[in-house]
Amino acid sequence: MTTSATAFLHEIVNYERIPVGTLAYFEARLQDRIYNLIVSEFLRKEANGEMTRADLAYRIHKDPAQISRYLASPGNWTLETISRLLLGVAAAELDLGFKSLGRSATSTPSISMQSKNSDGSPVNDNGSPLARATQIKAVPSMSISTWH
Repeated sequence: MTTSATAFLHEIVNYERIPVGTLAYFEARLQDRIYNLIVSEFLRKEANGEMTRADLAYRIHKDPAQISRYLASPGNWTLETISRLLLGVAAAELDLGFKSLGRSATSTPSISMQSKNSDGSPVNDNGSPLARATQIKAVPSMSISTWH
């Protein structure tokens, strides 16, 4: 028996009661996406010598042991934890939007870390290597926005 994506999403796109297993799948998927977004940026900075766990702990008022626990697995991070980690690791916040799971959803959005001025307008980077290096394409419907 083959299960298609359409059958899997049937209850969702038809605004019916969503099976518990489907809810759990999407909860875990979002949790993994946020975890991967934050941890990949931290690991990049750590590898470049830009940040240590102790640095992050200091920045967000946490014990270094707590930082190790956060980075070890997705866990049940609260919105407050996610906000602190985004600010501490990337000096950024998430830029969220909706991605339809219906039949018309054919595009694959990407995550991007985009610098913005305090008024929300994009920073003119003139194609600098640093600006190109901050473009991350990985997870649909989320982006990190940094402010200048």
